[in-house]
Amino acid sequence: MKNRYHISIISVLLLYVNTVFAQSDHKIDSLQQVAQQAHADGNRVEEAKAYLSISKIWDKQEQNQQALENVERALAVLPTGHSTLLGELIHQKSRILFFSGDSASSLTWMDSSYQLLKNCNNLALLNPALMFYGSVLSYSGQYSRATEILRLAEDGYLKEQPIRVKKLLNIYTNQLHAYLHLSDYTHALEAGRKGIDRCKNTEFYEESADLNYNVGVIYHTLKYYKDAEYHYLKALELNQKGNIRSGIIKLSSTLGQFYASDLGNQPAKGIKYLAAARTMATADQNAFALAEIGLMEADVFRKQRDFGKALAAIDSCIAFFDTSNDPRRFQGMYLEKAKILYEVGKIDDAVKTIDQELALVKASNNLDIQAQCYQKLSEIAEKQGNFEAALGYYKQYALCNDSIHNNELNQKFAQEHTRQNIEAEQDARQKAELEAKLLTAQNRFFAIASISLLFLLLGGGYFFWKLRQSRQLLSIQNTQLHQLNLTKDKFFSIIAHDLRNPLSAFQGVADQLKYYLDKGDTARIYKVIDLIAKSGQTLNNLLDNLLSWALLNRGMIPYQPESLVLADEVVANIAIHENAAMAKSISLNHHVPEGLTAYADKNALQATLRNLVSNAIKFTPSDGNVTVEAVQQDNQIMVSISDTGIGFSADRISQVFELNKHSQSGTNGEKGAGLGLVLSKELVEINRGKIEVTSTEGQGATIRFTLPTA
Repeated sequence: MKNRYHISIISVLLLYVNTVFAQSDHKIDSLQQVAQQAHADGNRVEEAKAYLSISKIWDKQEQNQQALENVERALAVLPTGHSTLLGELIHQKSRILFFSGDSASSLTWMDSSYQLLKNCNNLALLNPALMFYGSVLSYSGQYSRATEILRLAEDGYLKEQPIRVKKLLNIYTNQLHAYLHLSDYTHALEAGRKGIDRCKNTEFYEESADLNYNVGVIYHTLKYYKDAEYHYLKALELNQKGNIRSGIIKLSSTLGQFYASDLGNQPAKGIKYLAAARTMATADQNAFALAEIGLMEADVFRKQRDFGKALAAIDSCIAFFDTSNDPRRFQGMYLEKAKILYEVGKIDDAVKTIDQELALVKASNNLDIQAQCYQKLSEIAEKQGNFEAALGYYKQYALCNDSIHNNELNQKFAQEHTRQNIEAEQDARQKAELEAKLLTAQNRFFAIASISLLFLLLGGGYFFWKLRQSRQLLSIQNTQLHQLNLTKDKFFSIIAHDLRNPLSAFQGVADQLKYYLDKGDTARIYKVIDLIAKSGQTLNNLLDNLLSWALLNRGMIPYQPESLVLADEVVANIAIHENAAMAKSISLNHHVPEGLTAYADKNALQATLRNLVSNAIKFTPSDGNVTVEAVQQDNQIMVSISDTGIGFSADRISQVFELNKHSQSGTNGEKGAGLGLVLSKELVEINRGKIEVTSTEGQGATIRFTLPTA
């Protein structure tokens, strides 16, 4: 039954593939008839377009030879004077050459295509061409030029509506890659972050993972290992969400080498990741990934000086490419093996292996690895005492570095040659553009003059509006300043009045105590001591509130909210006032449910409770009650402080949270500055709450305030 099921699936897939190819063949036949008819009619432009469409169909089927033949036919029949279509054809040819493995020729044709299309207004044609051009430049090592072209591609895609996010992600990835090779880490990170931001709330897991991976590479290069680790792990997570197995293998192997090498204190963790990557690559029969993992394992084991495992790993990598025609053949694998052989003392074998690497990289003209090979050979020869050979190898190393610079010059010459090849097309287009400019110059002049006049009028109107707005703001600020001055005068008047009473209590205290001591009047001495204690407490409360008031008005009290168990805060506050309540035989109670949690600044909450409980005791006569309660209401907590004191009159309630010149004395003559309730209101508002008072004169008062829940 299981085999029949598999056969059915295969049959369906074959039917689908045959259907797709049959449809493609039908389209090609139709387009060939169009091309033949256009040829018979002498319409070379339509004939070229038909061949271009055929080429694109073959290109999608990865039939490069047929795709190239048709684009060559189109180029052969296209008459001069059609620069946009010529640019599109050259772009198509460069794509085919690139995916055929001829990146050098592809780049030359791409340069020509860009020169023809750069002034094209067709974004649907220009943007993909710019994106591909930038990618090819980056792939070819021309990173500075790549960043310029990719920036143009980015600007182009941002102009399209709706914005094609996936295309932008491709551009940001290529920008990051180019900037990274230029060691311009600032712009590389900028590109990576822009891409990651675009990925938010999307399901582009593969693109987002790739961007996070490359950002990780930047931090890795800069040796910010924790940041690199974060982005590597994020990339792995995104690949797992999208079930992108190739990405999972890549990130697992990267993390394996990362943990075992740069974070060398975690070799076991690194080897575990590499083993997971190897298991998945084996299950997928991904021979290239297995070879890549082998190269990483070789590097890890060599750094751990486990040369036996290192050689086995690198040999598995080499074995794959010795029996494969994979175009992604690793360059540097023989050099890695040579390093291992050198470490175990097999100098002659190391030299032979470097020669193998040189044969490989010379064929691809990889000057960077050639330079590394000659540098290693020079080091070996010097160690063997063969200084003449060491000098020769060092000269080869220097020549490679010179050639790298020369290649950059050759690229510039190639670009100049390309510009000359399309000079005729450019001249024709520029001539047409110049004629159009001459015809519209007069109209443009009048348009500019009109726009300038309009801007002048708008500027004058804007200036007048800003002037009027500034005057209104100045008027408001003057009113506020006047109010502040009135508040300041009232404040100083209150402080001067209320400081005088407690301070006057201290005048003559020493003489009184001395007199009563001489008389032996103990009762009088205790009364004086009580007076001193009350005056001191009054001064302390006054100065505490005065300091808080000053800090509040200067904006210097910090707001640092945290989760607070309200019952604990209330109990701690009641403990402070127990003596004062006991002195007046006042019952001090609280009813706060356990587990009720507020989100508030601890200092502001304590100061609020301290002032409100103190006020309740102050205005409650002996044998009275003061009660603190709290209940949760939706997403906030209502705290209430009730007393059985003298209460407030109706007129007094409306002014209870304002500064007054005459504060009311407590039931035992306690003095105050009237700052407590004013300060409490501002502290409650700091904690994102509201405060209110209800009272009947002679029957007590209740003050309620709210706090947000945690």
